[in-house]
Amino acid sequence: MESTNNSHIVDAAREWISSQTGMSESGLHVFQFEKKGSDYEVGIEGNDANTLKRYVVTVNDSGTVISHREAYAANRGSGDSTLITIAFVFSILSLIASGLYLVIMLGLLFAPGVPAFALFALIPLVFFVVGLYCFTRINRIRHFISEGKYHEAYNENTVGFGILALIFNGIITGILLLVARSSMQPN
Repeated sequence: MESTNNSHIVDAAREWISSQTGMSESGLHVFQFEKKGSDYEVGIEGNDANTLKRYVVTVNDSGTVISHREAYAANRGSGDSTLITIAFVFSILSLIASGLYLVIMLGLLFAPGVPAFALFALIPLVFFVVGLYCFTRINRIRHFISEGKYHEAYNENTVGFGILALIFNGIITGILLLVARSSMQPN
């Protein structure tokens, strides 16, 4: 997880968390180490008053702490993952249904003798395109949760997106996304 070349970065993150929380440096453990651009994200966890606390500290190459945030608890995400997976399945079903409806309406549009109001048959195209967008975004949320990046998943699953999915991707999908968002809120 941590290499010897980057030990000064990990040490800086440990020292900083210890000074901010009062936890002993020896009781702090690294659960994440990622290079993000020119900086590093170091995940540090430790017990504070018999409660597991997790922090993500951003450190630059010289070992200076740039920012920090509290990470979600280690057991988070199991219920959120289930809700998002079910929303993903309903999103697939909605996408298939709107795709079939689009094909049928386009077939009617090009059939001989169809009146001009058949141009409204292009409305399913909008539903299909927005549904496809919702599908890809739900998939991205699923990947964030599976990677343990709950903060990113929470930021991706906005209320506006839940309402958009409610309208264009089905009532069940939208409700599941909104419920999952409320349960994903940081403590």
